[in-house]
Amino acid sequence: MPDYLLSIMGRIDMRQPCADHDHCYSQCGASKLDCDAKFGDDIRKQCSKLNVLLFLPCNAVATIYQTAVENLGGPAYRDAQSNCHGCKKPGPPRRPFPPGWAGYKRS
Repeated sequence: MPDYLLSIMGRIDMRQPCADHDHCYSQCGASKLDCDAKFGDDIRKQCSKLNVLLFLPCNAVATIYQTAVENLGGPAYRDAQSNCHGCKKPGPPRRPFPPGWAGYKRS
């Protein structure tokens, strides 16, 4: 997402919310939904720095940005997750020990 669109509304620096969003996507096992929601919240925090006349339009643009990453960010999220290093991929579920296995007690 471009990080300069909101700059026309005032003193909003979108670089940090965008960088944090990218970082969130790159965290092994991160929830895309949570990353996208936090992105919207971070932009809205920036909007709160504006005067009352620009606050509502800024929040509307924040919603547009959040909706955009929710709907179009899948490839970036999958790419970031596939590049995770050092995290374990979930394996198949473990089966319980069968009856007769050492340490198994029947109830």
